[in-house]
Order: sequence, then structure tokens, then C-alpha cells
Amino acid sequence: MNTRHRLLPRFLSLAALLIYSPLQAQQEVGFIENFALAENREEALKQLIPGTEDYYYYHALHFQNERKVAALKEILTQWENQFKKSSKRKQIENREALIRYSDDPAATLAYLKKELHLTLNHQQEGKAREAKHPSVLDQKKVSWKTFLADARKKSGNLQHLDESAFHLFLASNPKLSSSERRDLLSRARVPDLPGLLDLILADLKSQTSKGFGEFQIHKSLTKLQLEKLLAGKKDLINHEGYVETYLSKLLPGADENLASSPKVREAYLTRAWKFAETLPPSFTSLKAHLLYQRLVHDRALGKENQKRFLTYLALPRNASYLNLDWRKNEEVAWRHAADLGRDFRQITTLPPVQGSDEKLVKAYLLEFLKDAKDSKKFAPFLRENWLRAVFAESKITHGIGKPTDWASLLSPAQFQALKDRVDIEFAATSQEIYALNDEVTLKVNLKNVPKLIVKVFEINTLNYYRNWNDEVSTDIDLDGLVANHVEVHEYQDAPQRTTTHDFTLPALANRRGLWVVEFIGGGKSSRAVIRKGALGILTIRR
Repeated sequence: MNTRHRLLPRFLSLAALLIYSPLQAQQEVGFIENFALAENREEALKQLIPGTEDYYYYHALHFQNERKVAALKEILTQWENQFKKSSKRKQIENREALIRYSDDPAATLAYLKKELHLTLNHQQEGKAREAKHPSVLDQKKVSWKTFLADARKKSGNLQHLDESAFHLFLASNPKLSSSERRDLLSRARVPDLPGLLDLILADLKSQTSKGFGEFQIHKSLTKLQLEKLLAGKKDLINHEGYVETYLSKLLPGADENLASSPKVREAYLTRAWKFAETLPPSFTSLKAHLLYQRLVHDRALGKENQKRFLTYLALPRNASYLNLDWRKNEEVAWRHAADLGRDFRQITTLPPVQGSDEKLVKAYLLEFLKDAKDSKKFAPFLRENWLRAVFAESKITHGIGKPTDWASLLSPAQFQALKDRVDIEFAATSQEIYALNDEVTLKVNLKNVPKLIVKVFEINTLNYYRNWNDEVSTDIDLDGLVANHVEVHEYQDAPQRTTTHDFTLPALANRRGLWVVEFIGGGKSSRAVIRKGALGILTIRR
């Protein structure tokens, strides 16, 4: 039996007991209480006078509760004969009709229609018309397959298929003609299309392809997709467009700063070189660019790597200090000699070599040769007399042994020039970026500077920007400006010896601003620009 049907009679029975007629209200409360609480209600009924309304009412209610249907029918008949119209009897009859709904729903509904005078003859406004048109679309005519077949039939490509439908279209693994495939690739923008790599590979292997980079989707591929593409077409490693696209995928994310974070820069250079070292000789310029930047990075951290330096020396490039015999080596791809000045900033964001790389090469040699017995490791790549002079300079400037022990490796003029040379150079390991609360300490390599003057100039940044509309550089004209802070240092070092000194500038502690620090000595000067904090543009939207 339906749960709703089971609960309905009980609910209505309870509701009927809570409804009192005017006659019930006149009955003495004492009998109602006795009847309701009696353990034997038949004994309680004997208190009523036969033939009265209450006599019939409570007997009928008792028979109804006990479900004595025959006795109920008989008492109702007697009641009707005695009282033709009785509201109390109508309550019992209504209650009985509702109680019997679960047993005979049709009889109950018929009773309610009769008592409530329900006709249920309402009709739809207007004349009902016979439907002459279908109410459901023919799915064969409006399905995706039907529309797709119609779109492909209209032309030899996919111009009637919108880009937004590419994913659904390719999910069914359709067979595409060459023109359809190229039309799809020319308009595709997202790299997660089903079977995209297979389409690109098929197109790259076709005679109509103009190579990698012809379509924008090539540059939108992920690093993993590019690697899978290379596995399917090995000669892509020779394609400049592919190499540049792959390198762009190795760049750090937008929330990482390649220029200001040594950790991020080193991780990127490691990734980039791991890929670049597998490239053919035609990419020597790119290899030299990446290795040069890694050598600069390592030197700034004081972590010069001899193996990496030798790898760089082995790259063919045009430089005056190279061994002429090595330049004649046919095994070296000299026809692909590196162009050190080539700008790869659009790919790596790193600057090109400014001029020659001789200064960096010499700086590495000075470090590696100071404790070396000889220079044989580097001899195959470097001109003999140039390397011999650097070897001697490394020993002399680092104070290894006596200067006279190495003077024979130099001509008298070279030795005198080395002795007289004045160096005021900032160490490669000097800190480049300072936070507001950082202590500013500059590392400076000094040679042949018996007296050093340190001047600190504070620059009015706002006025400078207003007047010159440019960043402050070491070329700023300081004539006429009074230094905010001046120090004088005197040294007794041998003129041929290079020593490193730390200069702490307490006047710059816990301050925002921009300063130029100038070191002057021996007729030479060097400058450093210290910037703590920066000016920017603040946009206020109203």
C-alpha cells in the first residue's frame, strides 16, 4: 500500500475528532471525558439515553473506530430514520468516506464529488485543434554528425567549422584531407586538441609544409609536446624555429625574476644548456651565448667551474687570443664560428656579449692559474705568448712566490706595465641588489693604489628624473656636487699585488634613495650606483 494512502485516514480521523459541532459543544464535558478515557467504552455508552442524538453519535463513533462496518451501517440507518437532517451524522459519514479511501479510492472520490458538487468539466479556452506539425525534431536531421557532414561537403577545407568545434570534431578521430588538416592547424589556438601532435607531424612531413613555425599552434605547444614532436621528427633539432620555441618554454614563470634571483637564473641556465649542448654546430652562437652567461653567473657567485670554462674555450669563435693552430683544426666547425654579439634577448631575455669576451676569459684564467703548476690545460685553445703572459700575471698579482720568479715569462716592458698598472675594480662577487634594511658593503679589487678616496653622493632622484627623463648611471656628471660622505684609506701593498677590500657604507643603512659611490686613487676612479627602493607609476581609478 502506498505510504501516503496509509497515513491519510489516520490523519483525517484525528482531524475529525478535533472538529466539534454546536451540538457537541452543548454536551456535558463529563461524558466526553468518561468516553475518551474509558477502558471499556461499551459500558460507557450504556449511560446514554436511547433515541437521542448523542446516543446515535457516540455509538456510530465507537463502531467507526473499531471498524465494525455492519454495526455502523445499521446505527446510521436508525439515526437517519429518527433524525432526517443531522450535522453530527454528516460528520460521521464524511469521516467514514475518508477513512475508506485506502480500500476503495473510487468510492471516496465519487462521494466527495457528490458532496462538494464537483463537475470537473472545465475545458481549454478556444477550440482544440488537431496537431498537424511534429512536436519533436528529427534527430537524424539536426544531429552533430549531420551538421558536420554538411559543413565538410560545402568546401574542401574546414572553413565552415568554427574553431570552438575543433575539440569535438577531433575527438572522433576523423580522417582529414591535406587541405582540411592545414586549415585546422592554421586556425587552432589551444594545444590540448585530441590528436594534435599527429596532425602536426603529418603536416610537417608533407610537401606542402613550410616547416616548423608556419602556424601559431606550433609555438603554443607545451614543452612535453615539443619533446614528443622531436621524437617523431628527429631533424627538427636542426630547425631554428623549433629550437627557439623550445628554449622559450624553459624560461622561468611570471612569478620568478630571472634578473634579480641568482637561484632562478642558475636553474634556467642549467635547463637551457642541457638542451643547447645537444644542438648541432649551426647553433654555436646560441651555445656561446648561454655558456658565456653561465660563466658570468658562476663568477658572480665565486663558483668558477673549470670544466665549463674549457667547454666554452672549445667553441669556435673569432678572438685575437686564440691559438692559430687550433683554428686550422678541420674537426672544429669553424664555418659555424660563434657570433658573440648576436642578440638572443627575445629567446633567453639575457643580454649579448658587449665587444670581446677576452676580459671574462682572462678573469677565469687568472683565477685558475694562480695555484696551477702550468697552463697546459688551456694551451690547445690559446695563443702561446698571450697565455704565458696571463699565467705570469696570475702568479704575480696573487702574490704567489716572488715577482722575479715569473718576470722571465714577460718582456721587460710587459713586467713594467703590469707593475705600474692601477686597478680599482669591483669584485664580480659584489652584491648587486640591496633591500631597505641591508647593510651596503662593496668588494673592490685594488692594485697599485697607495691612497684611496671614497666619496658617497646622494642623488635627488625625483629632480634627476624630471630633468633628464632617464635612469641614473655611472656616467652622471658629479662636478659641482658636494659628497655627503668621504673616506680616505692608505695601503702599503706591493704595486704588482692585487688585493680585495670590503667597504661598508653605514650612511646608507635603513634608508631609501639612490647614491653614487666613487672610488678614486692612483689617477683612476670607479663608480657604483646604489639604489634602495624605486620610483614607480601609481594609477588611481575613480
